[in-house]
Amino acid sequence: MKGLIFVYSSLIYLCVMAIVRPWIGVVGYFGFAILNPVYLWRYSLPPGVDLQKFIVGSTFIGLIISGFKGNKINGAPAWAISGLVLYLAWAGVTALFTIHDGDTTFYMTNIWKIVLMSCIGLLLIDTPKKITTLMWVIMIAQGWNAWEINLQYFQDGFCWAARSGWGNLDNNTYSILAVPTMGVSLGLAFYSEKLWARLFAGFIFVLQMHLIMLLESRGTMIGGLSLGVVGVWYVHKNSWTTSTIIVSLILGTALAGPSVLKEFSSSFKKGDELDSSAAGRYELWKAGAAITADYPLLGVGPNAGRRKVPLYYEGGLATSSKALHNLFLDVSTGSGIPGTVSYFAFFGLIWWAVRVRWKREKTTLPPWAKAPLFSVLCGVPGYMMASMFSSGGLIETSYICVIVGASTLLILALDNSRNLHLQTRENLSV
Repeated sequence: MKGLIFVYSSLIYLCVMAIVRPWIGVVGYFGFAILNPVYLWRYSLPPGVDLQKFIVGSTFIGLIISGFKGNKINGAPAWAISGLVLYLAWAGVTALFTIHDGDTTFYMTNIWKIVLMSCIGLLLIDTPKKITTLMWVIMIAQGWNAWEINLQYFQDGFCWAARSGWGNLDNNTYSILAVPTMGVSLGLAFYSEKLWARLFAGFIFVLQMHLIMLLESRGTMIGGLSLGVVGVWYVHKNSWTTSTIIVSLILGTALAGPSVLKEFSSSFKKGDELDSSAAGRYELWKAGAAITADYPLLGVGPNAGRRKVPLYYEGGLATSSKALHNLFLDVSTGSGIPGTVSYFAFFGLIWWAVRVRWKREKTTLPPWAKAPLFSVLCGVPGYMMASMFSSGGLIETSYICVIVGASTLLILALDNSRNLHLQTRENLSV
């Protein structure tokens, strides 16, 4: 009953506030998507209820009432969001020629909401306060689930989510969902201005780090390691960040243990030493590459490449459908090369623009901007690496991580423009 009251009171609040202040609807949408309250309180809520559609509807009403006010979208964010919209449009075209209506309909039903809310988010998240609020909601929402998974493990001595997944996601996909939020947690742990905020974000990062290990997804372990390496490379070195890195390394080594290290190291064995799961990944990727080569323009329909895999898999498969476990190949087999270029432009353009700004202005960036930019710097590469071993195209965390970075770039560009204008006026007055 408490779960029912909490969820529906939160939903009503978010829907009302989304009409008055539509940016809160964006925060609520992604917060609910990551928290997954329907699963957390599944014994209190009716099964199959779709709460997000009410938040999306309320946000769109609020957007219309507000007159679509928000960020002036230009530069790299404009090109990036255009790439994502173009991908959705191209996917709609390729869906007309799909080889499996059911798989494609499922994908299109979900991806359009993610693209729509990403576009609205880029428009409405237009102040440092909104960016910081969004980051904290993202981190706490996923941190809550990380806490629940860790708690169950320490109470029962085994990780139930590693066997049965979490929510409607299997262990591989859910662990991928956690990687971009790890970037957010790490950014807040390094660059929050208050000590308690740094410590709290660091605590959640440790929970997330252990979550990756508990879910036993080797690909995501590699993605998490990539996130850490990129983070160490780009973080501003001082006593706090150095101490945090050392503590994280010690905790990571202690939490991993022999079983996790053995699972992780098995990804790098060669030839006959690979287990069936790892060896099967390589065969799947070969099949996906062959499908892409045969259908380079339109693909075979969004999310429908899995239907072709058994025919292209070396030796064949005794099944009618097999997931490719690779984001790049999922997109390329589904919507061809044009769709692939458009889709990955969304992630790549923002990451590169953030990297350029970070390196160019690392000593002059305003304090509030460091956490969101750093989150993108390490979160996107970690996510991309993890998604090369299991697709995460329909999970919201990667998209909102990019929007956090893109919105930050827009605000910084506007501030620079204002400062330049004021300086010009002062020079003219002199």
